[in-house]
Amino acid sequence: MTEGMVGRIGCPAAPRRRLRLFHSIFARWMSVRYVFICTKARHTAHLRALSNKLNILWMLLLTSLVPYISAVGKARYSLSRARAIAVEKVLDGLERVGTGLRNTAVAIPAARPRGRHSRLNTSLLFSALAVVFVAVNFFGVGLEVIVDGASLGFVSSQREFEQAVSNASAKASELLGRPYALYPNPLYQFSLVDKKLIFDQSETEKMLLSTIPDLRQLYVLSVDGSQVAAAQTYAEIRDVLDRKLAKYAESGSEDHVSFYQDVRIEQGLTSASLEMTGTELSKLIMSDIRPAVTCTVESGDTLKSIADSYGISEETLLAMNPGIFGESDGETMRVMSVSEPYTYSYDDAGNPVHAMDSTPEMSAGGALTQGQTLVVGERIPFLSVCVTRQVSYSEPIPYETEYVKDDDMFEGDSRVVTAGVEGEMLVSAELKLLNGDEVERTILDTVVAEEPVSEVVAQGTRVRYALGNFIKPYNGTLTSGYGNRYIFGRWDFHPGVDLAGPTGSSIVASDGGKVIFAGWQGGYGNLVIIDHQNGYKTAYGHCSKLLVKVGQMVAQREEIAKVGSTGVSTGPHVHFEIRTKDGTINPLKLIGK
Repeated sequence: MTEGMVGRIGCPAAPRRRLRLFHSIFARWMSVRYVFICTKARHTAHLRALSNKLNILWMLLLTSLVPYISAVGKARYSLSRARAIAVEKVLDGLERVGTGLRNTAVAIPAARPRGRHSRLNTSLLFSALAVVFVAVNFFGVGLEVIVDGASLGFVSSQREFEQAVSNASAKASELLGRPYALYPNPLYQFSLVDKKLIFDQSETEKMLLSTIPDLRQLYVLSVDGSQVAAAQTYAEIRDVLDRKLAKYAESGSEDHVSFYQDVRIEQGLTSASLEMTGTELSKLIMSDIRPAVTCTVESGDTLKSIADSYGISEETLLAMNPGIFGESDGETMRVMSVSEPYTYSYDDAGNPVHAMDSTPEMSAGGALTQGQTLVVGERIPFLSVCVTRQVSYSEPIPYETEYVKDDDMFEGDSRVVTAGVEGEMLVSAELKLLNGDEVERTILDTVVAEEPVSEVVAQGTRVRYALGNFIKPYNGTLTSGYGNRYIFGRWDFHPGVDLAGPTGSSIVASDGGKVIFAGWQGGYGNLVIIDHQNGYKTAYGHCSKLLVKVGQMVAQREEIAKVGSTGVSTGPHVHFEIRTKDGTINPLKLIGK
């Protein structure tokens, strides 16, 4: 049989012996029993062989460490004297471990039963490896930093510490809001220490920041990444924030309330100047960055001039002042989106009557009121609050209008045959509010509760133009004919006929045409003149009330005025004339023809 380094080679019992060997190594590592067995060994020849085997194992171990030892040797020339001494101590320690193992093997008595040398050999080998493993993995060379006689801890290198000082100075400047530099002036000392005690760069920076007296460990309120306040406890800041949110939440509702900005509360180092009391925190969080900006409308101001003065658009100005500008009242249309708005007046048929003077003062009066207060800059709170709210409401459904023709009415005239009725719709919507103002509305569901009823409107089709024949404007008593007459103590020419009747009786157009005059004219009093656009014109004087406007088209038999006694008159009647380009004609000759 040939005896190997661990046990006999080729022995049938070797596999079983190896199992017992590994069982002994892990179950009874370096136990007292093995020491006792070794002391009673009798065969010195086997002990010599064991010593040789240990020497061979030690040489193999050193051979495996040659690359590392070579690297350390090369590093000795680049390290300082202190580092070289520390490395030498480590190597010396390893050599002492090897020497101790060899001496222990030689000192063991010679007597030992065959087969047990391999067990002890393997145990000592793994013990040596364990020592090396612990030394390499749990201990390292640390650089102790000493400032003013006090140890700050261990770092990996001087360069890493200097970089940590630079980073800590920059961080302190950021937290304090002013330039700040650290000048520790440290002393360095190398030591073999537990690797867990050696700081990495981030830990070194935290250690350095903790030495700055102007920085304190507090709960910090940050808004969009910027530190704005700090307090001793988390609850102080949280309570004020909750009160801010509660201002915008409806009681008993399921509103989702949150801050528009990124608001965080984190514990960490910050400037001691940021620390606030509960009252100071409340004042800050509830405050406004900018209050609402207003202006007073002066003479000559227009929508555009005000918007330009404050650097905003006309649309923005209108949005900041909802409901403050008047809408069309049915007779006037206000134009506010131009530099000098103007006002048109319209008749019942939608035709323009006249345009008012387009001066800034007149225009401002149409859209703005002197002395009126306008919001030109919205309020900006320190913290903006967003609210998402589910709402249900009803809104009217507008009815449609149907038009039918009516041959008995004139063009432009209409009447309601069936009145329209609005319907009702039930709406579920999601509202998004910013600081209490609605910024978005999303319709989630709609249900028609009541259908609308369409309105039916009859529209006239009779054309408003001259028919070429004349009728009496009023079926009254003829009190004065056409031609010369004696009145008021003298003879005078009467250019028409007088038809007397009660005041307020209806006067109708003798034929269709266009009203070219409606107003007061000397002795005629209230007068209406109609151009029939066929060479004839008719005049109706002494009216108590006028029912038409200049530019309006009227049809034959359409009511235009009321009987009266205005101007030079002896009683209530209508003075009726038929005029041509050559003068007047006796109306009685043309009426009915």
